[in-house]
Order: sequence, then structure tokens, then C-alpha cells
Amino acid sequence: MKKKILLIVVVLGLAAAAYAYYEYTRKPATASELTTDFTFTADELLKEFANEEAATKKFQDKTIEVSGTIDAVSKNEKSYDVSLLTSDDMTLITVQLVPEENANAEKLKAGDKVTLKGICNGKLADIELNKGAIIKK
Repeated sequence: MKKKILLIVVVLGLAAAAYAYYEYTRKPATASELTTDFTFTADELLKEFANEEAATKKFQDKTIEVSGTIDAVSKNEKSYDVSLLTSDDMTLITVQLVPEENANAEKLKAGDKVTLKGICNGKLADIELNKGAIIKK
């Protein structure tokens, strides 16, 4: 009887250790792996943020697919940021791409038409999406 209990305890301990290791090494989900909640052009998304407070409540932490023309592609510490033009010269849509997109991001340039997907982080100076992916170039 004691051997059975010991065996059960050991098996449960190994299962718990395996689960803990899986959770510890699991990468956070990127936008490309998530279902799209909203799809916009850059100008449509800009119009949604005319009422910034309402838009933030509606879109915060939601997955958004946005299409537009690239204003700039810039490298940050580990990945790239892609900024899309809008009809407002003072506001861009900025998508911070995940590092796995670096090879694709290096091929992008200003003036390209692109569709990006990211998780909405709200609006600071620009409307920001993070954990982004390139959907279509």
C-alpha cells in the first residue's frame, strides 16, 4: 500500500514539474496567433480614436488588423516598428513587430502598402499596436 501511495506522489510530482516547466518556457501569444477582433484601414482606425476615451475602452487589448501605407520602418532593441500614414499629419499608426518578423520587416520600406496585425495598446502621440505581425505586403 505504501509503495502505491509513493508511486502516485512521484507521478503527480513529475506531472506538476512538467507543467511548471511548460508554463515557464511558454512564449506569450503574438497577434498572428490570435483571432482578429477588428479590421480597419489606417484612416478608419484614426477616426475611431476621435473620441480617445471611448476608443481606448473599446479597443484596449483587442487584436486589430490595419492596412495602409508605410511612413517609416525603424529598428528598436530587438525588433522593428512600422508606422503607417494617416490623414492626420500629427498621428501615425505604429505597430511594434515581434522579433520573429525581423527578416520580413527588413524588406519593408516607406511607401509600401501593407496589412499589419497587432494588439491595441491605446493612443499616446500615435495609435500603438504591439506584438505585431505582417499579414500582407
